[in-house]
Amino acid sequence: MRLGRRHTAAVIVGVAGLAGAFLLVPDAPEVVTVSPVPGEAAYTSVQEAVDSLGPRGGTVEVHEGTYAERLVLDGRRGVSVQARTGDRVVLDATGTEPPEGLSGVVEVRGGGLVELVGLELRGYRTERTGAVPVGLLVTGSVEGLTVEDLVVRELGTTAGAGSQAHGVAVVGDELREATTDLVLTGAYLSNLSLGEGAGILVDGNVMGWEVTRNRVHQVDHDGIRVSAPDAAPDASAEDPPVPRPRDGLLTGNSVVDVAGATNLAYGPEGCVCAAGLSIAGGLDLTLTDNTVSRADVGIEVRGDGTTGTTEGLDVLENVVEDARHAAMVIGADEAGEGAVTRVLARGNHLRGATTEVMVLLGHGLADTRFSSNDVVVAEPGPVLVQLAGTGPALDHNSYVAPSPVFRLGQREVGELRAWQLLTGEESVSSLRSP
Repeated sequence: MRLGRRHTAAVIVGVAGLAGAFLLVPDAPEVVTVSPVPGEAAYTSVQEAVDSLGPRGGTVEVHEGTYAERLVLDGRRGVSVQARTGDRVVLDATGTEPPEGLSGVVEVRGGGLVELVGLELRGYRTERTGAVPVGLLVTGSVEGLTVEDLVVRELGTTAGAGSQAHGVAVVGDELREATTDLVLTGAYLSNLSLGEGAGILVDGNVMGWEVTRNRVHQVDHDGIRVSAPDAAPDASAEDPPVPRPRDGLLTGNSVVDVAGATNLAYGPEGCVCAAGLSIAGGLDLTLTDNTVSRADVGIEVRGDGTTGTTEGLDVLENVVEDARHAAMVIGADEAGEGAVTRVLARGNHLRGATTEVMVLLGHGLADTRFSSNDVVVAEPGPVLVQLAGTGPALDHNSYVAPSPVFRLGQREVGELRAWQLLTGEESVSSLRSP
């Protein structure tokens, strides 16, 4: 059949559009496979598979098995390393001695648009103080990193005083270029000997990040920690950078059995200092809908020197149960140990039986409000609220205790009315027996 002019033109336009579409659509990303069984896949080493990808990146699909290797992604972009669906993939560093400084079973050094899915990391241990073993270590300036369903277990340090280890450590150590768009979700971390480290650490120049739906169990120091770097940036530099973690979200995480009693970094008797969620330097952060059970300290918010000022923090709708020392700490133990400003703690549920202090509001606080929280004590003894001094605003809180104790400085009272008169706060709060 002969086409008319209109139909001929339509065909020409359609063919041209189709050709243009083919020209515009990039080649499909490369996919390579890894298996510990020779001949079953293209590679038997995860590192070799990653190194085989070209500059456009691609996907490394890892088959079930144990791989006795570490993995480094140095400046890579557009790379996805993922366990094959339903497969258990273990990177086992047992017997590998960590070098001096930070090192990980898996390391992401700069780059971006990286994805890690379904990997299990284990066995990275040291007895040397200078070595800091990490399950997943992220350094440099990384633009986009998604980590899903990571497992880190049986890892850490037994070096004693001054030692550190981390399950996951995101260290924003580039002062001018932040690590951005980080998502860590669905991780499970257990049986970690951390020294002075943390199960999950977000430290330094990290902007726009989410730590969600992770589980941290049986660790001997902080479960999840957000902190500023130890050293201050050069104050004389033009437009000095902000090295604090900022614009971050912690939500849906579960932290259970966090105890420093056996932590060798604190001597033979350990410490009662391991926090479920610890904020020690940050800007514009949100902690919401997290659960902490059986930690030394449930949630702590502190400043950390001049670089560790914590500013703009919402602590909302979290649950803390059976903390050993304190359910919630906001502020420093001593004056001059860092500032905490613009903090709202609202709608949290704090429950304890043998906790020493349920709520401790310390020094260095400005524009801080503790409002609409439930504080429940099952047995006589715990202090419901301890204030270092006046300043924080308290209102609309509900207290339940058989023998209530409130403390301002060295002065204690046992009735809500006396507490209201002493502090000038809590005018619409309530107190009742269980």
